[in-house]
Amino acid sequence: NQVGGGNGRVAATAAGAIAGAMVGDRVENDGRNGGQMQEQAVRQCRTVDSIESRTTGYEVTYDYRGRNYTSVMARDPGQRVRLRVMVEPDQNQ
Repeated sequence: NQVGGGNGRVAATAAGAIAGAMVGDRVENDGRNGGQMQEQAVRQCRTVDSIESRTTGYEVTYDYRGRNYTSVMARDPGQRVRLRVMVEPDQNQ
């Protein structure tokens, strides 16, 4: 039996098990129930997919000294971005 994974597999497995039990009962009783109908509750389940839109970051492009830079920030920075500038000596001289 296969359970889960969507596409009605759970419902199909349950329906198959119930149908198999009914056929087995008829074979065992050799049709001696007089053709009476039996009522049985069946639970049918289905998988529901849900899609949610969520902001995970803000791609921000800013200009510093005539060059454009792009960074992803966790929060909306607003109209201005505060920068930390680090200066290092050029080791290739």
